[in-house]
Amino acid sequence: MSTWNGLGSKFYGSKDQNFDGSFVTTEWFVLLYLPVIPLKTVRVSFAGTTNSWRKTTDRYQIIQKLSLDWQQIFSTYFISIGSIAVGYWLSPIIGNWFLKSDWYDVVVGISFLLPPIIAHFSLLEAKPSKT
Repeated sequence: MSTWNGLGSKFYGSKDQNFDGSFVTTEWFVLLYLPVIPLKTVRVSFAGTTNSWRKTTDRYQIIQKLSLDWQQIFSTYFISIGSIAVGYWLSPIIGNWFLKSDWYDVVVGISFLLPPIIAHFSLLEAKPSKT
């Protein structure tokens, strides 16, 4: 499981956490880090983080292969598409505040990208809960 410039496979979602810290997640084919096609659902345990000078990589140990979890798949699609829709809706509203500014394009771009980025890191990333 790896991505290169946002293309590849990635775990999204986490649910049904056990006392041992394992949880259920779905591996996705991603394009620009957006989930496109669900590949498989598995129970994993977090195996740590690998740091290098170029990137930080989360590692997972697969404990059990499961059938596709359609509830998790649909919620991942909903969050992804919803965050893009919020960015699409929000960017012209915020952009109107900067119509005569040299920063208009930058502000519109950031206000479009910010909701999907926040959703990616706060709602979609596969991670065990802190409990």
